[in-house]
Amino acid sequence: MNELIRKLAEQCWDQRLDGQLHFDTEHFAFLIVQECISLLTLTEESALKMNLSEHMLKLFNGIGNQYANGIKEHFFGVEE
Repeated sequence: MNELIRKLAEQCWDQRLDGQLHFDTEHFAFLIVQECISLLTLTEESALKMNLSEHMLKLFNGIGNQYANGIKEHFFGVEE
């Protein structure tokens, strides 16, 4: 299993009042979708590592934000 997926999954376990462990699949799905959305927007630091100009960063983030908003609307019903 991918290490990132393992780390996300670790955040989804909790203990119920009856002492049973419970894996929150809805929260797990939310975390995966959030991770995908975050990949669509570059930070200035990551753009510098890729040697992108400020113009290219703005262009990429403009397109990335459109996709990110589409994903948010699709999964969360939120339009930003």
